Amino acid sequence: EDQDFETSLVPIEEDGKVVRIIGIAHDITELVKSQKVIKDREEKLRFALDATQDAVLDWELKTGMVDVSPVLYRMLGYKLNSVNEHILGIIKLINKSDLDVSTEEEFREQIENVGDRQFARELRMKMFDGSWLWVLLRGKLVRSDSGEAIRFIGTISDISKEKQKTKEKLEAILATEDNERRRISREIHDGLQQTLTISALNIEFIKRELSKLSEMGQKKYNQGWEYLQKSIAESRSVAHTLMPKAIVDFGLVSACKSLIMEFNNSVEGIFFHFEHNLKSDQSFDQNIEVTLYRILQEGLNNIIKYADAKQVNVQLRDYNDILMLTIEDDGKGFNLKDVKMKDKGLGLKSMQNRIEAISGVLEIDSAPGRGTVILVQIPKDVLTEV
Repeated sequence: EDQDFETSLVPIEEDGKVVRIIGIAHDITELVKSQKVIKDREEKLRFALDATQDAVLDWELKTGMVDVSPVLYRMLGYKLNSVNEHILGIIKLINKSDLDVSTEEEFREQIENVGDRQFARELRMKMFDGSWLWVLLRGKLVRSDSGEAIRFIGTISDISKEKQKTKEKLEAILATEDNERRRISREIHDGLQQTLTISALNIEFIKRELSKLSEMGQKKYNQGWEYLQKSIAESRSVAHTLMPKAIVDFGLVSACKSLIMEFNNSVEGIFFHFEHNLKSDQSFDQNIEVTLYRILQEGLNNIIKYADAKQVNVQLRDYNDILMLTIEDDGKGFNLKDVKMKDKGLGLKSMQNRIEAISGVLEIDSAPGRGTVILVQIPKDVLTEV
């Protein structure tokens, strides 16, 4: 069997002439075999990763330099090695709505927050054509013998198809929910409200004979009439809440104005202000309008229940690239992490699901003592004006 040696030769001189050479030979056969095994394993690993279409990211924390596999360039549509080899080049591609980092230190802090557990985050990365690709970034810190974090090694997987399937499922669920709301609203309007109205007309006829009733009879009549009127008003309110007719008939802006006016008339101690820059005849796909209306409805109800606010500002603005709904209050605020974990009655998950179903972004900013801001952004490329 062939062997590998590493030799060192040292010439010995006498009177300026080399008289002999002393050589030392080290048997490095096992070392060469080990290096070959490592090289073979690396090639197999790289081949396997290329086959799975997952990109590999190796970030040296001390220098900030990153080594990414060619898969990432293919995934995002960039030319090979066209992305800055520093971690800042990767950071610039990340959608800030999904991972709010702008510096190397902020990114490192996000990763170190999970300790020695796996870091995993679904986020969007900017493609060469300007669109966004949903990916899953996963990885772990590598530590030195002393415990110092020296690098982050992870993978980036294309999850756009899975996201699309999830979006379609959410759309189907919400469409079913809204259709059921429409059905119940229609049945209340066409059935229950009509029955109550006819009952009121018949009972009103008794007013002519009211003087013939005893004092107790008149009292019972007046109580019954009062409860009947309340039932008519409440059934109308329930039908409107289930499916706001104003959106169907007049569009989003009119429905929002009507809702704000309703809150100002019925809620004491809080002033609700609404402003917008949409054209009077501007309207969008009904699913988007209903979703934004539901978010506004849910947000205002939460303010009344929990915020202890005095002022509420609602803005609906059409910018060049997005449609934005902002709900801001001056209330007591809350710890966002605690609420996300518990979600007791605030309906944050429901809000998130509705927004994701129309490819929007929901952001909530709050802290104890400084109020709450709910921000909804709908990209223009998913808006359909009608």
